[in-house]
Amino acid sequence: MDFSGAAWRFADAGAGCTMSTHQLADGHNYYYSGLRDVAVSGWFHNLRKGGEKFHSRFPTQPDYVQYLVQSHWVSYIQAARSFGQSHPQRYLELRYEQLHDDPEGHVLRMLDFLDVDRSSQRVGDCVR
Repeated sequence: MDFSGAAWRFADAGAGCTMSTHQLADGHNYYYSGLRDVAVSGWFHNLRKGGEKFHSRFPTQPDYVQYLVQSHWVSYIQAARSFGQSHPQRYLELRYEQLHDDPEGHVLRMLDFLDVDRSSQRVGDCVR
């Protein structure tokens, strides 16, 4: 697998789609991240960057998560799914529960989607 020159981040694929897009060298856009990861990362990023101003607006992490969900998350999910309907060859939605129930089958789906080697060795490496 060669992702040289690619903008690439990994995160949990649970809770639907995401607010993040990156284009790999093959020209495909990939959407990923679960709400939990976005909320935790956003909370700590904004504490670092926004300091006291951010903390005065969102005194607790649940305050921030409520704002994130109400003001952003639902529209991100809708936009990603709309993109997926218009570009099914460039969109894959996968839930944690699916990976848990059938890891090999869904790893194969991901490898096919990424158009990378799907040998049994690769699948085994991914599942372990």
